[in-house]
Amino acid sequence: MVEKHVVQMVWTLGRGGAERMAFDVARSLPARGYRVTVIAAGGGGEMAMDFRAAGIPLIIAPEASRLSRLRIVSFLREQLRHLKPDLLHTHLGADVWGGWA
Repeated sequence: MVEKHVVQMVWTLGRGGAERMAFDVARSLPARGYRVTVIAAGGGGEMAMDFRAAGIPLIIAPEASRLSRLRIVSFLREQLRHLKPDLLHTHLGADVWGGWA
């Protein structure tokens, strides 16, 4: 069976509910036969160390305040082209940027 790749995109990695849900989902996917990558579209946060400690592949975009909207979308588009996910699961503010990308 071919392993499917799920990319979860959150805005940042603060300690909010969406970030915690993305973490829990990302930890559970490999046991179900999925490969997972998490992208923080607007920058990092406190939970980055939790994702890394759990061995979850993580891509953190430069802080959004330092990038124009076009550069955020370009960064995310480049990541998605490289990762070639079978499924993109977005959370909260990342839905707009992930959708544009």
